Amino acid sequence: MSSVFPHRFFRLESQNFTSPDRTPWGGEEISHLKKIPRQKIGESWEISTHPSLPSFMMWNDQKVLLSKLIAEFPEKILGKKLAAATKGKFPLLVKFLNAAPNHPLSFQVHPSDITARPGERGKEEAWYIMDAKPGAGIYLGFKEGLSRQEVAAALKNGKGGQAVHFVEVHPGETYRIKPHTPHAIGGGILLAEIQQSSATTFRYFDWNREPKRELHLERALEETNWNESYGKDFVSRLRRQAHFPPQPYFEMLLDADPFSIESLWLPQEGMSFEVSTEKTCVAVVALQGQVLLENNEETLTLDAGYSLLAPACIDSFQVTAFTAAQILLVRPKTCL
Repeated sequence: MSSVFPHRFFRLESQNFTSPDRTPWGGEEISHLKKIPRQKIGESWEISTHPSLPSFMMWNDQKVLLSKLIAEFPEKILGKKLAAATKGKFPLLVKFLNAAPNHPLSFQVHPSDITARPGERGKEEAWYIMDAKPGAGIYLGFKEGLSRQEVAAALKNGKGGQAVHFVEVHPGETYRIKPHTPHAIGGGILLAEIQQSSATTFRYFDWNREPKRELHLERALEETNWNESYGKDFVSRLRRQAHFPPQPYFEMLLDADPFSIESLWLPQEGMSFEVSTEKTCVAVVALQGQVLLENNEETLTLDAGYSLLAPACIDSFQVTAFTAAQILLVRPKTCL
């Protein structure tokens, strides 16, 4: 590849979807969001260097892996500090996820970097709720008052659904899912998921559905934070509501160790906002409407349901709304 690096946005392959056998709970909302022929899609991996479903982009008229470009230009793309902290690797995975009504994901947990074993990686994630059917929700932790022994008995007897804590959700809410937190996404929800680039997952149960998938009950129980009380106070600490006033609004939704998430709301055509990359790459995820992105070398449009990566070498870029629009700005952190 050429050693000359243009100061441009990285627009990635837009249909990087999981297969139905991998995400059998998928609904049709992602295809509706992306305005493509209707189909069941569980996950769209928008920005990924994970080997199981990596992102590609066109580079000098060739289809090239994002991970390959980062390996060749780590400081230009990631930024000097992030490239040093991650040894030249993009540390996050950005997705859209849709669970069809009555088709929840498995109830699961992830380790931290401290408890992860050789060959595993810790995983923190966050969910931004884009749409939810009436009464739809997520599962966070177990019901208050249940001991580890009571939870284990319920899970072993196929009654895990009676032990978990249900939380009704609404569009505009962000939930932080820390390592060691039992969780599942319920049916009827469309969300954006930001996570560390890790596939290390331990399932407590899978709602007794067929075909049966592998469970990891003992390890899941081991990774659970049993010192936490999983009630309303716990949920309120993890939840943040986005705001949509009549004027442009920029706010921090989550500032976690592995990444931060900011929301930019532009309620009318022609409204604009300048975004600084702060010398690190920024994932731009369009949730509503259509925006124009401009830097010194390039101008392009970004529609709802699509994402791109702004490399660190772009000092700043302008975002202008064609319609009422909302984007998320995701920044990897160097304390990884």
